[in-house]
Amino acid sequence: MKLFNNGLHGFAIALIIMSASPLWADTAPSPYETDCTMKTWAGYLAPYEQEITLKEVLPHSNGDILAYEFSPIVGDFAKAYMFLLDDGTCFREVISIGSYAITAIMHDGSGRLFHADHYKEDEHGTLDFFTGKPSYEAAKALALGVLN
Repeated sequence: MKLFNNGLHGFAIALIIMSASPLWADTAPSPYETDCTMKTWAGYLAPYEQEITLKEVLPHSNGDILAYEFSPIVGDFAKAYMFLLDDGTCFREVISIGSYAITAIMHDGSGRLFHADHYKEDEHGTLDFFTGKPSYEAAKALALGVLN
């Protein structure tokens, strides 16, 4: 169930998340040398204590989209799903559906708050918020709508 779309409230929460996020992320230098998403966002996108499962590989005009599911939902940067656009050199764009610890702090307690983020090298944008974990099909539709 969507909590809100692009409203002022959503913008305010996204701004808080973006401004507080550097306090939570791993700021170690990245081993990636090209203009890859992981070069600047690896601290947010790493699985940490979560297990990952490759759900499917989706063809894309610029390579492949690798669709992953994460479990369980634990840790400061817990993710449910991730869709990585792989151009054969690196991951150029990533859509992540997760529930970070900072997001949970700001929620009203009516269910775990999840957010969808779009990452590129040196760019980040919050796409949407959800009360509760969205289905894989809903997450996939959102990711494909952005990446295609």
